Amino acid sequence: MEREPAIIHRLPDELLHAILSFLALDHSELDLNALKAASLVHSSWRDSAQRFIWQAGAELVTPTDVDAFIRTRDRRRCGPSELAVHAHTSTKQLVRLFDACRDGQLQMLMIAAPTRDLDPAVLQHPNLKHLRQLILQGWFVATPASTVQFPFKRLESLVAHDLTPRGRSSLHHFLSALSTSNLDALSSISLPSIAGPLAAETIAQALVPLAPKLKHLGLSLNDRVASTEAHFIPVFEAAATSLYSFECTTLPYALLPHLPTSLRVLATMEEAADIHPTHLIDVVFVRCPNLERLYFACERREIMYKPRGTEAILLARERGIDWRFAGEHDDDDDE
Repeated sequence: MEREPAIIHRLPDELLHAILSFLALDHSELDLNALKAASLVHSSWRDSAQRFIWQAGAELVTPTDVDAFIRTRDRRRCGPSELAVHAHTSTKQLVRLFDACRDGQLQMLMIAAPTRDLDPAVLQHPNLKHLRQLILQGWFVATPASTVQFPFKRLESLVAHDLTPRGRSSLHHFLSALSTSNLDALSSISLPSIAGPLAAETIAQALVPLAPKLKHLGLSLNDRVASTEAHFIPVFEAAATSLYSFECTTLPYALLPHLPTSLRVLATMEEAADIHPTHLIDVVFVRCPNLERLYFACERREIMYKPRGTEAILLARERGIDWRFAGEHDDDDDE
């Protein structure tokens, strides 16, 4: 007797998962986007199949993509765990988009609005309550902390790329609102751009209440204004025993004596070659005895050929510090 061939609806979940994983690979002609489209037009797709392909995330490149995602909300039995929005037309459209994520399983949200106002108040939507990671880019609109309560109490990581023209930044309002929302899990904050010295002071003040729980901090410090650097000293003092890693565009000398003693990872990007090895030997290596990794976005020789440069590199090696430079990888041999 011939055995009836198994149809996909009767396959065990783990086998279905394996099949969809293979089909979703980049080299497959039937990619993940095709699977998503098919799941919306064929009613016999199982919940487990929809859950697999939609939990992989959704990327909406244009406002038209956002509208299409909103229109198909009733056809999806599972919302995405990750959502990247590269363009939108209005705050109202974002609200409708969050409505379409009604199952509340969204854990990562990215909103990029490089030429558009970004009102953090829209993030009060209840369907964002499970967010763990938040990435924002745009012109931040003023949002008084007293008027906002965010639902994502388990937020762990924030990247806020402030593109507001100098003198108009309201990023500090958003950070202050976060500090009053009881976000006990927030342990990583990266601010890739700060709109000038005036914004730096208010942003630093807003960071202080958040600093004691931070394990990672990323800052843009590239205006070379001494007062700007000094504003962030209280942030380091507040994070003196918690901060694990610090990443910055430049590493000004004024901040070195205030680096948290708990620091284990230190990375600097622009103008890394301008850091004098003496400052590393006499300040950083003394101040941060637990340092494990250094990354400088310059060539190794640019540090080595400075006075005490070789001494600094040898001392780092002696202390077990993994010091990497631009273009080096884990399997590279030290010079």
